Amino acid sequence: MKKYLLTTLVATLLAPTLHGEGDTPFVDKLKLYSHRGGEPVNVALHEIRRISFEDGNMTILLHNEKSVSNPLTSVAKIVFETKNNVGIESILDQKDLRIASSDQGVAILGLPEEQGFPLLVFGLDGGLVHQTSYYRNGEWISTAGLASGVYLIRINNRTLKFKKL
Repeated sequence: MKKYLLTTLVATLLAPTLHGEGDTPFVDKLKLYSHRGGEPVNVALHEIRRISFEDGNMTILLHNEKSVSNPLTSVAKIVFETKNNVGIESILDQKDLRIASSDQGVAILGLPEEQGFPLLVFGLDGGLVHQTSYYRNGEWISTAGLASGVYLIRINNRTLKFKKL
């Protein structure tokens, strides 16, 4: 079933949008890795209008109005690659970073001590809801102004997920 869903993703995207590892020139891209392994699906970032995460699915809407929906359970890893080889990676089983929560908000634990990192918090609609240029391990991020829902935190080349009840 998982293989079928990833195959469907590849088949429904337009050929000019997909790029192999050896293609030139290099194009900024999103790479989807399956839990079953194999080659990742590559989607050119300039072709993506929006990515949403709703009802357990990841949906990619392209500028040509085509969309592809995939269950999150079939995605092992999502990587955003840019021309300067900086990647923003999301691993569903983050072992080195974890999120603590309280009435104050959320805090990220497991970052290198005595260093600050740029931090971005996004809603699942892709909108930026919070950012700071210098976040340090264990500092609290207030969630008081956020609506209930799922949010993504990007920090130190990683993406973490938390849910506000």
